[in-house]
Amino acid sequence: MFGGITLLLLLFVLPCSAQVIDLGINEDTGLQEIRIELPNERVELSLPADFPDPKAAIQGATITVTPPGIRLSIPEKWLERYKQGRNNIHLSKQEREKVRNGSGEWDLEYGKIVNSIFPFEACALHAGGEGWGSGESVSYGDVQMRVYVLPHDKMKVVESIKTNGTLAVYDLSAETYKTKWNDEDGRYLLSIVNWYYDYGGTAHVLIHCIRIKDWTVAVVFMYCHDRRNEINAILDSLTIE
Repeated sequence: MFGGITLLLLLFVLPCSAQVIDLGINEDTGLQEIRIELPNERVELSLPADFPDPKAAIQGATITVTPPGIRLSIPEKWLERYKQGRNNIHLSKQEREKVRNGSGEWDLEYGKIVNSIFPFEACALHAGGEGWGSGESVSYGDVQMRVYVLPHDKMKVVESIKTNGTLAVYDLSAETYKTKWNDEDGRYLLSIVNWYYDYGGTAHVLIHCIRIKDWTVAVVFMYCHDRRNEINAILDSLTIE
């Protein structure tokens, strides 16, 4: 099922989950008129009753996530802040629960997007260059990261990213949202422009989705400025036990 919105000009990149219907030339304006229809049915990623609580442990700058048994390295500056008690790495179930939802500027929107795509109970790890949410985050220039471990096949998870993610960014900013999918590399990007009083920028949610053993793992990055080097270093460090 689809719900539609009619526009005279297409000013943003359409997600693949949207449909465009050609309505012809508008007699009053002389412009080509189209109708953009977005899916209004969400994809449900329900977890089975026997779903194991994913666990994360840290040793040095290396974090291990079980299941499925992966290791990745975080930036040294993240580790330094963690040792200083900056509340920027959340490993246990109790710690993760505290960062379920975002609050304050930027993290509120990030939280709405990722929580619309993934069941939070599948989150094994939340970490970042700073703390998360009001009172913990110092600036909007840091990277926040989550690792989700899901029992669903990869295609089902990707369907949730494309459908639920699109609906979330459209709901947050229908005028500025953009999506970009790369199925071959398993990378999916959702973006919106955020403005707060006298400043703003583009908020990105980048999802790297891979199949490991019997699990689909989604490594999620939330950031504003160009942080490709930092993100790629983390992804390049990922190894399977």
